[in-house]
Amino acid sequence: FFSSRRRHTRQRSVSWARRCVQETDITPIKGKTVVFSDTSGSMNCPISGGDGKGSNRTCMESGILLSLMLKYACQECEVFIFSSPGAAGTCYLPITTFDKDHLLANIPTIIKKEEELGGGTDFPFHFWKEAIKNKKHIDTFVIFSDMMICEGYQDIQGEEYTVTSILQEYRAKVNPKMVYVAVNLAGYGVSIPIQEHSNQKLNIMIFGYSD
Repeated sequence: FFSSRRRHTRQRSVSWARRCVQETDITPIKGKTVVFSDTSGSMNCPISGGDGKGSNRTCMESGILLSLMLKYACQECEVFIFSSPGAAGTCYLPITTFDKDHLLANIPTIIKKEEELGGGTDFPFHFWKEAIKNKKHIDTFVIFSDMMICEGYQDIQGEEYTVTSILQEYRAKVNPKMVYVAVNLAGYGVSIPIQEHSNQKLNIMIFGYSD
């Protein structure tokens, strides 16, 4: 009982501290932000601390937590999880219900929702096609994955598009200044070569994460 109570108090304290940092130290990200967090099977790997000890936190948990933190650090933000098509018939799902006071408590709920998706890693081409069709304005798009998704590195091929080509079409038809941020939570010990065609001002790759 006491162990459970201490753990609950610690989680509340951590959530409160994270919210304080967000609300006092971070300049809000302007405009409309869309965040996609990878919940595929490979995201169950632990984030390495770089010293051989590893971590008891997975890439999936870290991606979801960072997505939730962005939710409250943006002027306007939508959060999705993505994997491959499952019972829901789509490779991505919106996350619309949050507990603002206890960020960590949201993680198990969101991971449970992932059961509606498959275990693979599909880039959300359908989301982008709908955004182009409906002229959906996005200022910043952030995607948390494990090096499976990254514009200019692993250019995943869809039925009609690659990651690069669909971003180019979105910028040509909707918002030429849209910033695409790919965050690699598990580098697997290799660096990411940025191809010559990558627009380094609009396509940002962040990697080298540890605890």
